[in-house]
Amino acid sequence: MTQATLQDALTAIDTRHTMTNDEISICCRDNFSGSMLSLKQLEPVIRDVQRRFKILGRKQHMDGSYPNIFGYRSFGSIHDKEEYKKVLRVGWCEGVLKFDVRTVHYMLNGGNKKKKSKPKKEKLSAPQASEVLKYVEEHASEMSSEQRRMLMDGLAKFLQRTK
Repeated sequence: MTQATLQDALTAIDTRHTMTNDEISICCRDNFSGSMLSLKQLEPVIRDVQRRFKILGRKQHMDGSYPNIFGYRSFGSIHDKEEYKKVLRVGWCEGVLKFDVRTVHYMLNGGNKKKKSKPKKEKLSAPQASEVLKYVEEHASEMSSEQRRMLMDGLAKFLQRTK
């Protein structure tokens, strides 16, 4: 995938409010793949589709059809009450996103709240590293020979760890 198609997909997410129900589904289907957009990046679009299903009419039309979004009448699958594994009707999540509705709800609710994440180590960016070097250059004359040696040893150990 090229950078232009990724930018087009992200632009399409921003214009979701002007899209029809079928256009927003096509956008999700065409722009969603593990390497293109993640489920978390599609969160605003998925929330919008979920909202559209909530306001979708449930009455049968005169021609015998029911209101739907891209051919799906519900956000999640409809299962048999006696035999839960038996799917009576596939929902929008499984049909368009190829994810179970439980997985989509898990993402919408923020994932596993009990999982403790490790604090991320802060890396020095290039501008921050240049500021540190500038500081050392300015104040090196004020350091004793012992402090300079400790600084050199510390920098050497730091560089060994980052290799």
